[in-house]
Amino acid sequence: MRLNVRHVDGTFEGRDEQEWPLARTRWTRFHLDAASGSLSTTGPAGEHSVDFPALGPGADFWTEPLTEVLKITGPASARVRLTSTTTDADLFVTLRVQDPDGNEVSLVSAIDEHGVLAVGWLRASHRELDHGRSLPHQPWHPHTRTLPLTPSRPVDLDVEIWPTSLVVPPGYRLGVTLSGSDFQMPGDGPWPVAYGIEQRGNGVFVHDDPHYRPAGIFDGVTTVHTGPASGTSILLPVIPAQE
Repeated sequence: MRLNVRHVDGTFEGRDEQEWPLARTRWTRFHLDAASGSLSTTGPAGEHSVDFPALGPGADFWTEPLTEVLKITGPASARVRLTSTTTDADLFVTLRVQDPDGNEVSLVSAIDEHGVLAVGWLRASHRELDHGRSLPHQPWHPHTRTLPLTPSRPVDLDVEIWPTSLVVPPGYRLGVTLSGSDFQMPGDGPWPVAYGIEQRGNGVFVHDDPHYRPAGIFDGVTTVHTGPASGTSILLPVIPAQE
């Protein structure tokens, strides 16, 4: 199996491997803290929450500047506890990177030349898991029935995040954005356009059809809960830095 491991400057290095995920992966959980907007391997001390309009930009969580290189290669997942003011909600989980000056790092992806580190999404009413097939880094959803939300009652969503790779240097920050709509790469562009859609991280595959996201259900307010009891976090495939 041949991998192309990416670097923040747009280069990559080829690597031959024997298995997937890599056997030497150190599965590392990064916890979200709504009180500080932080992302850390140390869990928050208390329970907190943050609200955002479901069709707005969402909520951001960032690590402190890294003190050593962070190598990520493999699949990932997120566990998010949320509530909604309506009977359903879409959740988009976007992994991001910023350079020491706060500039967004964009990466060439399979669908967009200005892609993010990785992304995953799930409709809350399809949160049911097949526990026999699910893995910590790869939740499995049968999508055989819908489970509507009770407004203001929290539920847990396990979200699969697409496999990715990146070597993140010291001084950079790792981030995650939780939102109810497609993430858009920040900046003024100009952005390439295909089929009338600006290429800002999602290619042409955007989720904006009102038939599938009707008003009154998907335009409410989403609340994300964090803390020891909530368990809101992302699980990342960290590779030993000494390689």
